[in-house]
Amino acid sequence: MAETNDFPAWHPAALGEHEDLPGRGNTSGAPSDSVGTPYTGKATPSAAPSEKENSQKKLLTAYSASQKLSGARPRKRYREGYKKGFRKPKTNPKSPFAPAFGAEPPEKIPQKKRTSSSVQFRADSRLAETESPLIQGNTSRGQRRGRSREPESEFTQAKNIVLNQLAASAKSRAQLEKKLRDKEISEDTAQDVLDRFEAVKLINDEEFAHMYVRTRANVKKLSKTAIRRELREKGVNGELAEVALEQRTEEDERADAHELVRKKMRPSMDFFDRKEKDKIMRRLVSMLARKGYPSSMAFSVVKEEINRFIEDNGIESADTDDYFF
Repeated sequence: MAETNDFPAWHPAALGEHEDLPGRGNTSGAPSDSVGTPYTGKATPSAAPSEKENSQKKLLTAYSASQKLSGARPRKRYREGYKKGFRKPKTNPKSPFAPAFGAEPPEKIPQKKRTSSSVQFRADSRLAETESPLIQGNTSRGQRRGRSREPESEFTQAKNIVLNQLAASAKSRAQLEKKLRDKEISEDTAQDVLDRFEAVKLINDEEFAHMYVRTRANVKKLSKTAIRRELREKGVNGELAEVALEQRTEEDERADAHELVRKKMRPSMDFFDRKEKDKIMRRLVSMLARKGYPSSMAFSVVKEEINRFIEDNGIESADTDDYFF
C-alpha cells in the first residue's frame, strides 16, 4: 500500500480513502476481503420492475396494438424547443446559442410595415391629373385572396393595358391604339390615355423609329427597304421613318451583304461544275433579296465573295463569268 503523501491532493487516497482490488465500491478506510464478481460476458440480473413500471409497460403495449389495428401512423415526437430542419434551437437553455443566464434579452428592432401605394407618378405629372391613379399597382393581399373589390373604370383599364405593353417592349402609338381597340376600349378614352403617355415621353414614335432601325440593322442585317416596310406596318412612316433610316448608309448595307454571303460559304461547295455553281449563286442572291437588298447589289456581292472564296481556298472552278438564272 502506497503512502498517502505519494498521491496528489485531488486523489481519493490522499483523503484517506482506500479500495482493495478486485472488490467493488469499498470507499471506507478499512481494506475489504470480498472478491469482485468475475466477468462472464452476460448481463447481470437486475432488480424486479416495480408496479409502476409494469403498468406503464402494459399501457404502452396496449396503445401500440390499438395503433396497429386502426392503421394510423405513429406521431413523430420532436425534441421540445427545436425546429425541423437544420436550424438553431428556438428556446433551449442548453443550446450553445442560448443567452447566458441573467442576461437581458436583445432589443427587438422595429420593422417598417410595408405599405402598398398605387400612386407611382409625381403630383405635377399629367399622368396623375385624374381622379384615379394611372396604375392600380400590385393587387393588395385582400384582393389576391379573393375578396370583393370595385370594378375598374375604363380609363384605368386602358392605362394598365398600355403600361403592360410598354413593359414588354417598346411600342409605337399606332400599335397601342390597335391593342386598345382589340380590348374594346372606347376611342375617346384611348386617345386621352395615349395623349397623357405621349406628354410624359413614354410614347415617342421618333425614338422608337431610331431604336428599331438600329436593332434590325445590327441583329438581322436588313436593308433600308425591308426596315422601311416593317416601320410602315408598325404605324411609323413618312418623315419620321426617313429620318431614322438616314443612319443606315449604302456602305453599311454593302458591308452587311458581304458578311451574310461570307457566312453561307462552305468548303464542300462544288464550284467546278457550272450547274452547281449557278445553283449556289441563285441561292445566295435569293437570300439577299429576302433581306431587302436590291438585285444589282446582290449579284455583285455574291460574285465577289465566290471569286474570293475560290482564290483563298485554291478551289478549281468553271472558267466562266456568265451566270444563268
